[in-house]
Amino acid sequence: MNKKYTSILEEEKNAPTRLTTGIDGIDWLYGVNDSFYPAYPATWGLPSGKISLWAGAAGIGKSRLAKCIANKVAEETDYKVDYSFLEGNRCINLAEYIEHLKKVKPHLAILDSINQLEDFGANGSDKCIKAIIHGTPEQEGLRTIVEELGCHLIVISQLNKEGEARGSTTLPHLVDSVFEIDHLNKVAKVGFDEYKECGLYDGDLDKYSNLFIFRVGEKHRYGRTGEKFISLWGHTQEGAEYIHCECNEDPIWCETHNLVVQSHLGVEQLKEKKIVKIVEDIVNKPSKKTSWFKGMLEKVKAKKVCSC
Repeated sequence: MNKKYTSILEEEKNAPTRLTTGIDGIDWLYGVNDSFYPAYPATWGLPSGKISLWAGAAGIGKSRLAKCIANKVAEETDYKVDYSFLEGNRCINLAEYIEHLKKVKPHLAILDSINQLEDFGANGSDKCIKAIIHGTPEQEGLRTIVEELGCHLIVISQLNKEGEARGSTTLPHLVDSVFEIDHLNKVAKVGFDEYKECGLYDGDLDKYSNLFIFRVGEKHRYGRTGEKFISLWGHTQEGAEYIHCECNEDPIWCETHNLVVQSHLGVEQLKEKKIVKIVEDIVNKPSKKTSWFKGMLEKVKAKKVCSC
């Protein structure tokens, strides 16, 4: 009898390889093979043969971030990158896009955005979304070509008025990982000055016109989830620029990079009582997105941090 399913044991045996971007704030969030599949080398980054969804409001920086990743990988690695920008009046259908991928044979493909595929339709119904990802008897879908090429595909999606990926709610369930892009002050309820005073980042933030967050969503099949998996980015005249994440506080990351686990707060900063007050104000604001600050508050009060 032919099986129509894949067991978790088979998934582990066929653990995906990883495409490392060289950007800590991306590779750390996507995850590592070694933490889940000990038989494989510890390689961080985008899992090959898989699909991830990037969702964010219009103008937040999705395309800028995607171009930053594409340029970094194309310029500093031997990986072939395809970035298909379909915004504005430029639209193609699914069959044309798949034929394009077959010709290019990229290691990393970025579709910006899936909403602009003609097959998506006006509202992105369940039927349309399923056909795009899984295909139909007449037309293969993105899942098939991605697995065939062994590439990683990033599909970018706009958010609707409810703050969800535009179209059917089916889309996040059909991909392997979901990442969200949002404004820093909307997610963390904290602005430029507070971010600097809390000691989360001691560099120069003044050169950025705006800050935004790239974070792991609720689904992450080949990586870890949790509120700490966030990276900070800034807008510059040149585009998006990676600023900071807390990977150096992650024992797995540090072990695989031969680093000592660090803290984002230095000893000198502990002497400033205003830090405790600022963090308390952040924690006390009613937002489920801010609980990751509570651990920082406990460290400050207990002074259980080391110098970075």
